[in-house]
Amino acid sequence: MNVMIATKTDEYDLEKFWKIESLATEKIDTTKLEEQIDIQKTYEEKQIRYHDNRYFVTLPWKEDHPTLPTNKAIAQRRTENVVRRLSKEPKLLEKYGEIMAEQEKRGFIEKVDTTNETDEKSKIHYIPHHAVRKRFNYNTNQGRIRLQL
Repeated sequence: MNVMIATKTDEYDLEKFWKIESLATEKIDTTKLEEQIDIQKTYEEKQIRYHDNRYFVTLPWKEDHPTLPTNKAIAQRRTENVVRRLSKEPKLLEKYGEIMAEQEKRGFIEKVDTTNETDEKSKIHYIPHHAVRKRFNYNTNQGRIRLQL
């Protein structure tokens, strides 16, 4: 007696396999691909600029999209929590401060001018981060801390 059991998943997998196999013989609709390439070119031309040995990239926005609300209070609380957590280990907090100072010195981060913060066009949206600590490695006698967005 022979028994064969087929499930919907098996049928779906087989159908998917045949679709993949037939891709080489089917004519591919390039309209969508060309549209994506145009979008990427437009983004690169308008949103990315190079100035003073640095790249500046704006966030991609949809047309006529409402501005993001300010998240200053949330970002401040998050920063306070990071500092409070790191202050339990003074050496770690010191290293964190050194990393932040180095990133500011190199121009990766900057202090925010909040004088026009109430102006709708000048709203600031803060990108939160947290410290990621790599545990102490006894073989190399080192530990590391990184900032993660």
